Amino acid sequence: MEDKINLYVYIGRMSPAHVGHQRIIHEALKRVPESNFLLVLGSSNAPTSYRNMFTLGDRTKFVRALFPHINIVSLADQTDGTPESCNEEWLLSLNQLIESWRYGREDASSRNIIFCAGSYEDVSWFLECGYQIEVFNRYDGSGPGMNISASGIRDALVSGRTISGMVDDRIVSMVENTFNTRWAKFKNR
Repeated sequence: MEDKINLYVYIGRMSPAHVGHQRIIHEALKRVPESNFLLVLGSSNAPTSYRNMFTLGDRTKFVRALFPHINIVSLADQTDGTPESCNEEWLLSLNQLIESWRYGREDASSRNIIFCAGSYEDVSWFLECGYQIEVFNRYDGSGPGMNISASGIRDALVSGRTISGMVDDRIVSMVENTFNTRWAKFKNR
């Protein structure tokens, strides 16, 4: 029997992308080529809010500046119904998204899907649903990206503090300019 080819799937809002996200992507790309890595940008339908200050287009642009050749798709939040039915709908949408992305690839049926994340909490739900996971612990103190969150970055932006060191220097000005423009409009509503 042939060995299965691993397909790493990383799901996140990346609002904005930060060095913790980069660390996870780099770890996955040590295990598989870019063609076997899929980034799913979540909350693609989220309305502008403090938590969702960056559009799907913004977030895609930030990630593309860091990883120009990885596969990126988007996934909407499911908000109608109970939390349980929303989770079921979201998982169904995720499965359909992955299958449609794999469709037509000659080795599609032999791909072993592994969900990856920066903490166990981020993927425990996938494990409970029977999926294979791999955690690249970004909180272990072994390198850049530990204890960084998009919430902390948004707080720094609102407070006028630097985000250098939390966000890759290649996208700092893009993130700051985009946030500042949106924040000025948002806070004056």
